[in-house]
Amino acid sequence: MTIHYREEQDFLSDLLFKTHKIIENVWIGAKYTSNKIKWNDNSDSNFSNWAEGSPKNETGYDCIQMLPEGSSMGKWVNEPCRKNNLVVCQRMQIWSFSQMQKIVLNILSNPVPIGFIYVQLPSQPEPKTLWPMAQWKNISQQYAGHFFRVEGDKAASFGQPQSDSFQEHTHEYENGYEQTGGHHYYNYGDYYHVNTVGQRTKTCTSSVASGYGTPRTSDETRPKNYAIRVWKRTA
Repeated sequence: MTIHYREEQDFLSDLLFKTHKIIENVWIGAKYTSNKIKWNDNSDSNFSNWAEGSPKNETGYDCIQMLPEGSSMGKWVNEPCRKNNLVVCQRMQIWSFSQMQKIVLNILSNPVPIGFIYVQLPSQPEPKTLWPMAQWKNISQQYAGHFFRVEGDKAASFGQPQSDSFQEHTHEYENGYEQTGGHHYYNYGDYYHVNTVGQRTKTCTSSVASGYGTPRTSDETRPKNYAIRVWKRTA
């Protein structure tokens, strides 16, 4: 019996000492020699689960056993190999051709896990066309009304909402002058608008001196976007 991961150790501890109620020490398939763990199958010794005070660097304490009780359940200690302990053997599972075929075909027909999210862009097929063996639910409504963009540059941090940016209004300029409400103000690179009492208010800065100006609420205007569909595999 070899143990290379915490998950394997926890499984064996539960199986032997909790499920089957074994109360004796159990040998594992390893020896402790030259201050190293050496597995009987020559596999890597990338995991250990020593009990407090172990391993013992004493001559003849070459075999490793698991303890069955209390807070030391599943912990390892090295002892002389002449001790009488239980032994747990493991056997590699051998699958038949039909079993392997069934597994491979299932993977080929359902290559995505349950809970997988599929984003359908325009002109792209629905997920049931790509994976007909899986069941899909349209969850677009959960994201309706939201604009999505790739994080980075001026985008907000991942998962954080970002306020919109839109054009407030358009002012007409002619020969460098603003034509609004009968009031004329010379434009030196700044956009202004005239309020109801004839005062001018700066809205944003631009190098445009004639034509149409489009003041904005920030230094960028969000681009138009396409509606998408969002699907989730449920079975």
